[in-house]
Amino acid sequence: EALASAGLDDAKVVEVLRDSLAPKPWPTKVDFGDPRLAAGGEPSGSRTVVPLYDVRSDVEAENLRANDKRDSARGYGPLLRLAQFYGRHWGYPPPIPRALVGVGLVLDPCVPAHLGLVQELLENTPPLVAWAHLTSQKHPKIAALLRAALATPGKPWSSRVFLQNFAKDGGKNPCSKGAEERIQKVWKDAWTGARAAVPELKAPEGAEGDGSVGLPVPSATVNGLLISGAMLLEKKALALACKEQVEKLVMSMQWGHVDVHEGDEDLAQWQYGNKENVVRMWHPAIMQSRTG
Repeated sequence: EALASAGLDDAKVVEVLRDSLAPKPWPTKVDFGDPRLAAGGEPSGSRTVVPLYDVRSDVEAENLRANDKRDSARGYGPLLRLAQFYGRHWGYPPPIPRALVGVGLVLDPCVPAHLGLVQELLENTPPLVAWAHLTSQKHPKIAALLRAALATPGKPWSSRVFLQNFAKDGGKNPCSKGAEERIQKVWKDAWTGARAAVPELKAPEGAEGDGSVGLPVPSATVNGLLISGAMLLEKKALALACKEQVEKLVMSMQWGHVDVHEGDEDLAQWQYGNKENVVRMWHPAIMQSRTG
C-alpha cells in the first residue's frame, strides 16, 4: 500500500512482493492411512489397504500385553517404563504393547524380498501398528486373494505367519503355478490351528483391479517418513527406521517434551507434526529418509 501510494504501478508492486516471499517448504511426510490417526482405528484410504499387525491386539503379542497389564497395575505405565529403561535395560524392540510407530507398506507379494520385509519388520513383537497395500501387475488374482485373507476381521491367527507360510513353499516365485491352492491350504491350516471353523476364502468381485495408493512399489512410510526402492531393501533398513523413531520418542520424553501419559493418537499427531508438512499422496520432491 505504501509503495503504491508512492506512485509505483500496482501490478509491479504485487509482482515484486510475491517474488520476495520465502517459498513454503516441501512436505516431508506422507500419511498413508495411519490407523492411529483414523477415527475407526483401521487403515484409511484405498479399499485394498489391509491391516498386518497391531501390537495392541495381535495374537503374537498376547504375552506382551499380559505382562504389561501386570506391570501397569503396579503404577508403572508403559511409556514411563520406556523412558526409564530404554537404553539401559531395554533395547529395540522394547517390550511394551503401545503403537509407538506406524508403518505403511506397499509390496508385491510375488517378490520374496518384499515378503521378507514383513518378517523383518514384525520380528520379536515390536511396539507398532502396520498395514499394507499388496499389489501385483503380473498376478493380480493372487494379490487380491491374499488381501481378502488378511482383511478378515477377528481372525485368530497372525498375518506375519500367514505370509511366511505362503512364501515358504513358493521358492523364487511365490505366485507360480499352484499359488491359489497354496493360499487356500495356508488359510485352512491357520483356522484349524486356532481350533476355529474354516470360513470360505474368496476375493471380492472386481478386487483384481487393485487401483493405486500413489506410492512406489516397494515402499514404506515410518511415522510418515518415506523409504522406497533399493534403500528399503537394504538389510534391516526398516527395523532401523523404527528403532530411530522409538529413540526419538524416548529422548523427547526424557527431556519433558512428550508426556509419559500420552495416548496413541496424540503420539501419532506429534510424530507427524504440522499438517502442512504432511501429504496424502507421494511426490518425487518428497525426500526419502530413515530419520526425522
